[in-house]
Amino acid sequence: MGHSPLVREAFQLMEKVAPSRTPVLLLGETGTGKSLAARIIHDLSPRSGGPFQELHCGGWSEEELQAQLFGQGAPGQGGQEPAGLLEQAHGGTVFLQGANALSLPLQAGLLRFMQEGEVERPSDGHTRRVDVRLIAASPHDLAPAVDRGLFREDLYYRLGVFPIPLPPLRERGQDQALLLDHFLERLARRRGRRLELSPAARRGLLAHHWPGNLLEMANLLERLTLLAPGPLVDLAEVVPYLAGVPGRGPAAAEEHALSRLEEIERREVMAALERHNWVQSHAARDLGLTLRQIGYRIKKFGLAPTIDHQRRRGSLA
Repeated sequence: MGHSPLVREAFQLMEKVAPSRTPVLLLGETGTGKSLAARIIHDLSPRSGGPFQELHCGGWSEEELQAQLFGQGAPGQGGQEPAGLLEQAHGGTVFLQGANALSLPLQAGLLRFMQEGEVERPSDGHTRRVDVRLIAASPHDLAPAVDRGLFREDLYYRLGVFPIPLPPLRERGQDQALLLDHFLERLARRRGRRLELSPAARRGLLAHHWPGNLLEMANLLERLTLLAPGPLVDLAEVVPYLAGVPGRGPAAAEEHALSRLEEIERREVMAALERHNWVQSHAARDLGLTLRQIGYRIKKFGLAPTIDHQRRRGSLA
């Protein structure tokens, strides 16, 4: 979802590659929508009626991941080993999320499968032909891992025939406002509770860096839906939920987010007061605040009319 040039370019690449059998490598930070992109490619392909199997490669031991992919697990009913995801997805698509986490032996097995299109279960020794389209994803370019000997060069070139970069949320411009409204609408349908963002809260969210991208935005709004005391969410209620700055500890990250957003809030309140000639009731209505709330913010930020504004008011009087 979105209209930014980077998103349009990514979707055009998905449309071009979807009808083919070509492997795809999705590149993007955590939370940029790689799973959704893989599903879109599958749904736009001639394989859309077939299975779509997704496997997160991180967090498994090598033996567990081997069993997940190739079916070399414990025997099931009838004494046969269960089919792995590659075999289960015959006629469809397998999406490997976090392919950078594959060990070198598993990389060798995956490369052999891509070359031969066959899976062999050691329990019966039979080779099975499998027709599967592979889509892999990595949070970063795999080339440095190839240079360090952590990722096979031959597999890298086979998986990376058609790379598609997915942009981080901070580079998507006006898409951020569109996505805020999308997630709020989806949560209203799912949770039965509709939230509205005050202008200051909305501007504060749009100024956020979003290190967790779409996933962070969706999770933040869901927490607000569950915990916000009222239907109208103000900037002060948003600040505690914002993620920290990468590379800083939790306390420093929270302090950074708080100071940055408090400065945004201070400017918003000051601008509204200036627009309404320091009539607090009018400025409060503009910001979606009560008179008591704007009075608290004036005191909190130590706001007062500028000398130029006082002169203008004096001339009008």
